[in-house]
Amino acid sequence: MTGAVLPIALLTLGVFAIPVGRRLTGDFFHPAAIVVAAWCLSFGLFQLYLIPFSPLTPGTTALVLATIALLAGGTVGGHWLETRTPDPPPPVPLSGARGWVWLFSVLGLLGVSLYIFEVVSAFGWRVFRDAPAIRWAIATYQISPIFWFLEFFCIATPWLAVAVSLTGSRLRRVDWIGPVLCVMGTAITTDRTQLFLVVLCTLFILLVRKGPALSWLRLLMVIAVAGAVLAVHFMFVDVWTRKSERHPLPVSVPILEAILGPDVWANDPHAGVAARVGRRSVQFAATMYLYSSGSYAALGQLTRQPLGTTGGIHTIYPVARLVQRLGIAHFALPPPIPPEINVLRQPGPTFQFNAYTFLYYPLMDFGPIGALAYTALIGLLCGFVHGRFVRRRESPLYLLVSGQIATALTLSVFVNKFNNTASWYLLAATLAPFVAVRWFGNRRAVDVDRADRVPQN
Repeated sequence: MTGAVLPIALLTLGVFAIPVGRRLTGDFFHPAAIVVAAWCLSFGLFQLYLIPFSPLTPGTTALVLATIALLAGGTVGGHWLETRTPDPPPPVPLSGARGWVWLFSVLGLLGVSLYIFEVVSAFGWRVFRDAPAIRWAIATYQISPIFWFLEFFCIATPWLAVAVSLTGSRLRRVDWIGPVLCVMGTAITTDRTQLFLVVLCTLFILLVRKGPALSWLRLLMVIAVAGAVLAVHFMFVDVWTRKSERHPLPVSVPILEAILGPDVWANDPHAGVAARVGRRSVQFAATMYLYSSGSYAALGQLTRQPLGTTGGIHTIYPVARLVQRLGIAHFALPPPIPPEINVLRQPGPTFQFNAYTFLYYPLMDFGPIGALAYTALIGLLCGFVHGRFVRRRESPLYLLVSGQIATALTLSVFVNKFNNTASWYLLAATLAPFVAVRWFGNRRAVDVDRADRVPQN
């Protein structure tokens, strides 16, 4: 009974975080509500141990609970600090919004075309039946990584189109062809995260813009549609890559075993249709359960290792990598991708996983105390920016940044998007149109002013 208290408390907090946040702030997804909902639900699910995860030490459990408190509390504190500042300047509409949407669409679809060309040139069309071969070819650079950079625009294009259309820029039906094709382009990669980012950030852009005006019914409908799209794509990629088939997960659900029979978990090729369908369904569910909660088991294993060994380089990794590539300085960088680690209880089967929640990089940089300070700072920053931007919901720029922050907070239970190079690229891409319009607008204003000052003969 005692062991059930923590998961019940966490799941209850996670379920009520959004309604309580709505009542207190008027918004469905205040950053604090996002943090509490995402972390408490995922950590509560982990505590059910439906997969035989390696258990956490009391110290690691306390670290996770402190992270939830500091991250959520930091967002509240940051929002409070922002209310003590002057109002931000009125938003400037994005002139030429249709042109920017088309430019982004062309760049994104060029990346998709390059991806298809590289794959077909190397292996032929039949390789699309063998997704693991494609993944291996990308990982070993048999396929040019240039297409990855261009495919960032497949993610950014629908964000931009939705944001500008919600803030007064009129897009014609033909203008949506490019964004729709870009979304489809993310769906044919072997990477689940691309479509996930598109759908999740677009959802938050919509919610931030509508804010208090959105009804519960519409919210549930939007979330249901988004969830269904992501679930179907998750299963599609899982079947395509044969990941569950090649790496089955041990699952302990007595109720399902009683209903479907013990053959659900037995790898028997002669099992009945019901058992095979049940086994596949359970493996799908187990994979989704792993991705939603397995990072805590990996974190538990990480905390048993030496921490604070990288001296802050992970925190500024995108900047350090750029400096290194430009040849400004020469120094060694740690691997950008965390190593895989077994997350299952021993003795027994093993399963390698390399997501440790967003705490991995600050723990490696600064140790537990420094990681908690980093958590509080991230919370303050997110809360301040959110408070700044909700004052100007009619700004497409503010919507784009708010959506990306909300997405990063949601995914913080899994990975760290705040020091992720790809996330910085996406942020830069979405900021570029507004910076360009502002810069060229200022240049034209300066030129006009100079022309007016030319003495007339």
